[in-house]
Amino acid sequence: MEGATKPAHFVLFPWTGTISHVIPMTDLGCLLASHGAEVTIITTPVNAAIAQSRVDRAPVSRSHGAAAITVTAVPFPAADAGLPEGCERMDMLRSQDEVPRYFVANRAFGEAVARYCLGEAPRRRPSCIISGMCQTWVLGLARELGVPYYVFHGFGAFALLCIEYLYKHRPHEAVTWDDELFDVPALLPF
Repeated sequence: MEGATKPAHFVLFPWTGTISHVIPMTDLGCLLASHGAEVTIITTPVNAAIAQSRVDRAPVSRSHGAAAITVTAVPFPAADAGLPEGCERMDMLRSQDEVPRYFVANRAFGEAVARYCLGEAPRRRPSCIISGMCQTWVLGLARELGVPYYVFHGFGAFALLCIEYLYKHRPHEAVTWDDELFDVPALLPF
């Protein structure tokens, strides 16, 4: 069909650190696809299995204009950062001492994803990129590709309200010991 426009192509990079970020980001991808957008979710092999299982169960019907969702796994360089091979989420870390190494691996993962997206990927160019809030390396990739970039915050409205009021009123700064309770303005007192 001459003159027909291609559907928007969203590339999603969920924060790889926890399942609680992969699942809602995958659900967002399914929602976008249900409205006709093409979606590519790029994550680690361990998280790709979780994302793919969500995509496979999504109630998306091609008869309603839904587009394809592709889940792509890019290897996570755990061993290069001194982590056990296959350690691709923070719940897989053996101790809190490995957290800094996880973030080193995540930065290297970002470099591998950038190489994939900028030259190795056979997929079409993204129209828009959405990433989890801890995937800070995605901003540079979006700039290099010249596409809009949005950060996905999976917080619910209640958590965002609390964050806003803590930032605005700072009641936690008056706390004198670690387990002291304090009230958040706009909420009922404890």
